[in-house]
Amino acid sequence: MARYWIGGSGNWSDTAHWSTSSGGSGGAAVPITSDTVYFNNAGLGGTVTVDIPAICNYLSHSGNISGQYIFNLQANIRVNELISTYLYYFDWDTNNYDITCGCFGSGLVTGDLGTSNIYIVPSVDNWYQHGFNAQYLYYTGTPNLYVSTSSTLYTANNAHFGIIEFLTGGSAYMSSDTIIIDNLICNAGTGFGRSEDATFNIGIFTSIGSDESHIVIGTGFSSVLTLNVASANVSHTDFRHITIIGVASPITDAGGIDNGGNTGIIFTYGPSPSKSPSSSYSLSKSPSLSVSPSPSSAWGIKVAEADYDVKSTSSIHKWIDTEELRVNDTFTTTDGKVVTVKNSIITNIKVGGNRYWVGGTGNWSDAAHHWALTSNGLPSDGNMPTKDCDVIIDINSGINTGTITLDSFPNECRNIYCVSGDSYTIDGGTLDIYGSALFEVGVTVTNDLIKYVATDIGHTITNSGVVFPRNVNFEGKGGGWTLQDSLTITSDTPGSYGSLQIYNGTFDANDFNITCDNVDITVTDNIEVYMGSGTWQLTGNYGNRYPWYCDKEKSIVIHGETSTIKLTDATSNIKQFVGGGKTYYKLWLTGAGTGDYYIYDSNTFNEFKCDTPPHELFFQNLTRTTVTTFTLAGTAGNLMKLNSDNITDQFILHKDSGISQSHDYLDISNSTTLSTIDTVDRSSITYVWTTLTGGATTLAIGDDQVQGPFSLGFTFSFYGTNYTQFYVNSNGSIGFDNNPLDYDVSIPDSSYGPTIAGLVQDYNPSVGGTVKYEVQGTTGDHVLIVEYSKVPEYKTTNKNSFQIKVFETGKIEVHTLNSFDDDGNGVTQGIQKNGYIYNIDSNRNLETFSLVNDAVRWSNFSSSATTSIWYAGDNSLDTTNNDGWIFTSGPSPSLSPSKSPSLSPSKSPSLSPSLSPSVTPSNSPSLSPSKSPSLSPSLSPSLSSSLSPSLSLSLSPSLSVSLSESLSGSLSPSLSPSA
Repeated sequence: MARYWIGGSGNWSDTAHWSTSSGGSGGAAVPITSDTVYFNNAGLGGTVTVDIPAICNYLSHSGNISGQYIFNLQANIRVNELISTYLYYFDWDTNNYDITCGCFGSGLVTGDLGTSNIYIVPSVDNWYQHGFNAQYLYYTGTPNLYVSTSSTLYTANNAHFGIIEFLTGGSAYMSSDTIIIDNLICNAGTGFGRSEDATFNIGIFTSIGSDESHIVIGTGFSSVLTLNVASANVSHTDFRHITIIGVASPITDAGGIDNGGNTGIIFTYGPSPSKSPSSSYSLSKSPSLSVSPSPSSAWGIKVAEADYDVKSTSSIHKWIDTEELRVNDTFTTTDGKVVTVKNSIITNIKVGGNRYWVGGTGNWSDAAHHWALTSNGLPSDGNMPTKDCDVIIDINSGINTGTITLDSFPNECRNIYCVSGDSYTIDGGTLDIYGSALFEVGVTVTNDLIKYVATDIGHTITNSGVVFPRNVNFEGKGGGWTLQDSLTITSDTPGSYGSLQIYNGTFDANDFNITCDNVDITVTDNIEVYMGSGTWQLTGNYGNRYPWYCDKEKSIVIHGETSTIKLTDATSNIKQFVGGGKTYYKLWLTGAGTGDYYIYDSNTFNEFKCDTPPHELFFQNLTRTTVTTFTLAGTAGNLMKLNSDNITDQFILHKDSGISQSHDYLDISNSTTLSTIDTVDRSSITYVWTTLTGGATTLAIGDDQVQGPFSLGFTFSFYGTNYTQFYVNSNGSIGFDNNPLDYDVSIPDSSYGPTIAGLVQDYNPSVGGTVKYEVQGTTGDHVLIVEYSKVPEYKTTNKNSFQIKVFETGKIEVHTLNSFDDDGNGVTQGIQKNGYIYNIDSNRNLETFSLVNDAVRWSNFSSSATTSIWYAGDNSLDTTNNDGWIFTSGPSPSLSPSKSPSLSPSKSPSLSPSLSPSVTPSNSPSLSPSKSPSLSPSLSPSLSSSLSPSLSLSLSPSLSVSLSESLSGSLSPSLSPSA
């Protein structure tokens, strides 16, 4: 039942403040466990004093009540589900009382949490909201967290906790990059993880598992979680990609498992802290160790304690989950390997090899009933697949139409091979695949997530028509995957989405089609995507994420090849294409949907097409969309509308050369068309350092500051605009407005104004060096010199010295004595007028480089031509604020070949798209380039002389049509190479 607070400030126990309706009469009973409690504007705000132990099912807000309510705890409070604190809706003054709930917070938490104990417990509904959700440090105090359910701890960077303890059943994904924990406690069977690099500063670290119940701490792939620990007591804890630093390093982990990527941890298999070793064994840890045959990643055992007297005839059927093996023994593993141990013990040999599913329907974690070492073999507890094992579901698995439920953490394998011939279901949580995948026809996948996390290349993915219902992720740093057939990811739940998410590595579509709700290419490390010649059909919309999202980071490389990105959403929701400033082949906006399209970033397309009027296309303001072919199919009464995404700034359509295709039935606003962007000359020149005089002005400029305006002393024409003032950014740039380019930014960037980026990175002149400027010369020959002398980069000591020179005669120069990139985040040098007119050297555009005695010049600013080649048509509307469009029909298309677009780099350095040398007279007219490295870039001289007059050669966009002079016979005049 609902309970609404009314009447402003008061006590929780006072029934006069409780109503059964918003703004209604008081007198309702105080909330109980099953009630949902709301605070809204009708409640009049104020301080809610919890004067008795308070309980309810859900505590939330209704409407925008930002800053209106303060919770003053004078007793404990328990909420079964969520305590929502979104957008400052509640301030807290806990007075150190306890809070118990399924989740505390839904974005922001404000007020004073003191040293309150916050218990995160299982709830009936909304399991996905378990945890602590305070992503910004807007509260004070050092609260204690006690977690007894699977949770997410969205903690602000540098948040400080007195205690975080994982109680029985507790685990958490930790979202913070940095966090301070005075006392971190993990009990048996618990654990926590992090998917990106992070550092946790921990006073006392206690992680005591048991033989039967280990603790798991780590990351899912190749990120590193650093624990800066002052004191530690650890056993039976399994670590992955963990680095221990601080006073306690290295820590000793008795009985735990090294899952790889760890430093600062000594894994031992001595007696458990909770038990004494058997006195009947004499154990030796001599460094000499003889193992025959040599173990490999394909097989092995993890050996522990001398509770088992292993003899030469023994066969180990499961992992020995104690600490040590008696010395001088010979034994046989279940996969037939004979191992001899002399004068030492074996520890932590990874178990690899094959794991066969047996026993029909069941849970992934139930190794005792479902995982065997051979097909139709005996299952055993010790056969649980690890990331080094190949998983095989075959004819002897007995699965039939049953279900394999992914219930473990993690569910992982190296390669997975589904070859049973049955029609079964894979359900449950996430499956981590460290190698290749072969799914089979008839499999139904309903699990939450497929993650490919390999850190090496050469892996293949065969989907066999399986439709994946949610996300398929590629996350392994350095990994490489190639599709062997089409990939389909379609949501099976209303309101959710099926997403292809590429976060790391190299993904090759291999000319196959991809169908999904959306594609998300977000950089964690380096990403390279080969899109092939297939169609990437995106069925999603803004209601379930952007159909296409690609980061602008330079570490993402998109090879558009000859692919088509096709947006086909059939709803009225908007569709957004966030291209990241990359080059694509074809973008096709189509389908029965009526929602608007939004195009973000300065992208390049060989073909841009929208063929289902009426639609409105919004382009991000101050961005440049470059096309070879631009096709809009408006009709009478169904105009295609083009507009900027704001009403003040234009967007730019750019075509390098040639006449734009004629268009008609358009409604155009806030648009500029260009044919030539920039003819500014850039050249290297002789380095000359100019000595400033005593009249130079020294700026008292601090870290990350912009100062100005200062007088140029003359008029300077920059891309056709005259300027008489300038501004100085402490990070190495000057601008002609108060927003010059800042560090960690590449050119162009429409969020910054007209800029000369001398050498832009994160400098800190407040701790060293000087920044000066001076105008020298005489009338007509003035030069402005802005000098950065011995300025260090932030938190480093290297000195950077360079001069930016602006000449009244129309030149710009940058002279560098020395420059260093100490933090590796990249340095930017170049000039820009705005987000689409600029001039750079791509090797100096947010790239890592150092310079000594270097100089560069830009000149010829007056020749920034904008000749229009864009014809809107006789029936189009020039609505507002347009430049460059000609609102008449254009000339008839020329029959001569037009300039070919640039094809993105091929997979092989030697790849040259061409027709094969073996072409014969009977080849089909649909000749197409192959990917063979041996292909040559021209038509072979061995072409037969009898080519059919009707043969039309369809060449790759970058193919240079070079017919050899040695061709015999005569080619028909109707032979038309077309780009």
